[in-house]
Amino acid sequence: MNDKEELAINSLEYQEMYEVIMKNKPRTSRDILCAKCWKMQSFWQHKRHLQFYENHAPFTINAKIYMIEEKFLETARNAGAVRIDEQGVEYIRNPLRVIGERQNTIRYLQKKFNVKKDVYDDLKHESKDF
Repeated sequence: MNDKEELAINSLEYQEMYEVIMKNKPRTSRDILCAKCWKMQSFWQHKRHLQFYENHAPFTINAKIYMIEEKFLETARNAGAVRIDEQGVEYIRNPLRVIGERQNTIRYLQKKFNVKKDVYDDLKHESKDF
């Protein structure tokens, strides 16, 4: 899967990304799209996400919405996840990208263990896998 930040709508990369999303079945999928962050999350990731960003709860999009491509693109446009370049080509932010996971993990640990922010600063620079 492509981990690019933006994909041209109707490009092969976009189609591949959307095929991955389409593999989620509306009745069995627990994957959730946070329209505020424009990021696809598992049920448990989203549950943890809402612990930090309670105001994102109204922006929760389930598979019934994002499985229909027109609704998916409409939601992306409304969420500001689509931009148009000078040539008129539309680009969408990739909701499957992996960005900021380490930072979220650090925030989670800080909240869970009630630790001051600067305690984990060394971890930010030591390991990309943390």
